[in-house]
Parts: sequence; C-alpha cells; structure tokens
Amino acid sequence: MNFAGVMLFGIASALLAVLLGQIKGEYSVYIILAAGIFLFVFILSRMNTVISAVNQMKSYIHFEDAYINILIKIVGISYLTQFSADLCRDCGYHSLANQLQIFGKISVLAVSMPVVLSLLETIHQVLE
Repeated sequence: MNFAGVMLFGIASALLAVLLGQIKGEYSVYIILAAGIFLFVFILSRMNTVISAVNQMKSYIHFEDAYINILIKIVGISYLTQFSADLCRDCGYHSLANQLQIFGKISVLAVSMPVVLSLLETIHQVLE
C-alpha cells in the first residue's frame, strides 16, 4: 500500500467510525482501535527500509552502534507514546493521555542519557 492508500484508509476509517458511532457509540472506538493497530503493523513493516538506510549511513560515517540503537529506541518510544495518547484522547481520557505523554518524554530522556554523558565526558576531556 502506498502513501495515498494509507491516507485514504485513515479517512475511510474515520468516516466509518463517525457513521457507526451514531448507531452505537462504542463501535467508533473499536473501528479506530482496529485502524490504529493496522497502521501500526504497516509502519513496523516499513521499518526494514529505515533500518537499511541507517545501516547505509553508518557505512559512510563511522560511529558506535549504540548511538543508532538509541536513536531507533527514541523514535519507537515517541511513536508509541503518540499512538497511545491519541487513542486515549479519542476515548475521552485526556488526563491519561497527558500522563502517557509525560511518561514518554521521561523515557526518551532516560534512553538518551548515555549520549548526554558521553558528550559531557568529551567536553570535559577537551577542557582539561
């Protein structure tokens, strides 16, 4: 499925959720949840392309694999956080969505700490 197909699927899912939501409210949540899961699986299938491109970039610029792993983790945490928070907002749980976003931000900070410490270590060595 190409980009336009994915966008059309999203629009069709939203319209179907609105139509079925008028009949019975909880149907819209199920439709949106199913569409979200489908899109999540589709995005995961596209990750091979991203990983191969990152590996090709790594061959041009030599740096540690740990940095690439951290970058991929940060992207994954960000996507999952946004997906979960949006789903909670769609269900009407805005405070839970905000808490999930705070947890996601703290998780990104925790995952990126080795890079920050490495940078501070390098700066300290240069200043000595």
